[in-house]
Amino acid sequence: MLSFLYSSVFIGGYLTSVVLGLVGLARRRLLSSAWVLLLVPIHWLLLSIAAWQAVWKLAYDPYRWDKTEHGLARTSRKVEQVDKSQQPAQERIGPGGIRTSSAAVEAA
Repeated sequence: MLSFLYSSVFIGGYLTSVVLGLVGLARRRLLSSAWVLLLVPIHWLLLSIAAWQAVWKLAYDPYRWDKTEHGLARTSRKVEQVDKSQQPAQERIGPGGIRTSSAAVEAA
């Protein structure tokens, strides 16, 4: 009896998540990406593992935490700033044949 209840709650939750995902993808016209909704149970498993890991760390090492470094995506503004600061200034030929460095142009 309990196994029926557990499985029906799991299937009901999965179907609800899939329907909501399909609605969101349809609104954004991204239904071609709907196959990723099959991975929802794996996502739930990974969330559960992360939650149990957090409880373990809170119980056994409450004054230390794993910090996330932000801005590492290729599209991040922080990466663009780091890339620009690490590159040497490039010379550009401006109007009238005047040579300027890219650092001077960006500062202006």
